[in-house]
Amino acid sequence: MTSPPRVHPAQLGLRFVLEVAALVLIGRGAARQVPEAWATFAALGAPALAAALWVTFAVRGDPSRSGRAPVPVPGPVRLLLEVAVFGAGAVSLVSEGQHGLAVVYGALVVAHHVGTTARLRWLLAQ
Repeated sequence: MTSPPRVHPAQLGLRFVLEVAALVLIGRGAARQVPEAWATFAALGAPALAAALWVTFAVRGDPSRSGRAPVPVPGPVRLLLEVAVFGAGAVSLVSEGQHGLAVVYGALVVAHHVGTTARLRWLLAQ
């Protein structure tokens, strides 16, 4: 395994904000997809499930994840999980009709990944 690249603290900060936003948006989107009686459960349960997957399945040594990997997975699997979580946030905004915010959110996700291309290359090689 090659050494993981360092991730700039500003990128880690942006990533954290994007992660929190994704979880909030997943909760909002889930609440809209179920009957009203289940909305609170969905609004709390869906982001809890996403967060549990996010912290559990990781690549050992990933600098954006503190290096810990409770359940080590290959880099491409981790990347798919990240795409799913960040993508679900964007899909939630689109389903609300918030197309402009979805574009801004998506652009920030892309900007983060462009700014961490060394990490992406490292992930794909793991």
